[in-house]
Amino acid sequence: MKTSMLGRTGIKTGIIGLGLEHLEHVPYGEVALVVEEAVAAGALYMDLFMASPNVRDYMGRLMKGRRSQFQIQGHIGACLQDGQYYRTRDPAIAERHAEDLLTRLGTDYLDTLMVHFVDEPDEWAEVSAPGGLLDIAHRWKKEGRARAVGLSSHKVAASLAAVESGLVDILMFPVNPAFDLLPGETKLEALWEQDPYTGMKEAGNQPVYSRRDLYLACERHGVAIVSMKTYAAGWMFRP
Repeated sequence: MKTSMLGRTGIKTGIIGLGLEHLEHVPYGEVALVVEEAVAAGALYMDLFMASPNVRDYMGRLMKGRRSQFQIQGHIGACLQDGQYYRTRDPAIAERHAEDLLTRLGTDYLDTLMVHFVDEPDEWAEVSAPGGLLDIAHRWKKEGRARAVGLSSHKVAASLAAVESGLVDILMFPVNPAFDLLPGETKLEALWEQDPYTGMKEAGNQPVYSRRDLYLACERHGVAIVSMKTYAAGWMFRP
């Protein structure tokens, strides 16, 4: 597989990675088949945002004795309560779930620690405030528990603020030919509806915030883009 450098991080990886969300509630054997196929193909960069213990434990079993073959992107702010995923900005709760990920993976570091699911400018202000989740991520980087610090988002304004701040090394963002047709502030839920795609005039470039501006800012600042929802979460396969 072709490889690429993740921006300014010094991490070299295959240009295709693996999102593990679809493996969250399947048996270990199926997880192992998919992950082993990915590793064999060179898709070593794997996103593991889910807080469910089973998939974390399964990945720990698969990584045992060969940590260097995996590049794990974990998230801080993705948590679990009574079996239900939720987002939190509480530093103590968020860090506890991130530490649980390290424990279950049987590793002392993540390749990337992403501040999880920040879509609005006020959310960015909250996570980047002193003592917030971004501070924790940078502390982990300083301590060697994370090689790089990132942000996951679905909208341009918050992402652009993060990129321009110089505080994130990696941006996880939905990049695909369908979503790129829409304004950068389109709500996540609307991306799979038909209406926003009707009457488009300037693909991906409408005011106020442009996806193109975001991508160029990433290039300018050396911030790597990790594409999520590359097939519009399956929507591009529909008739």
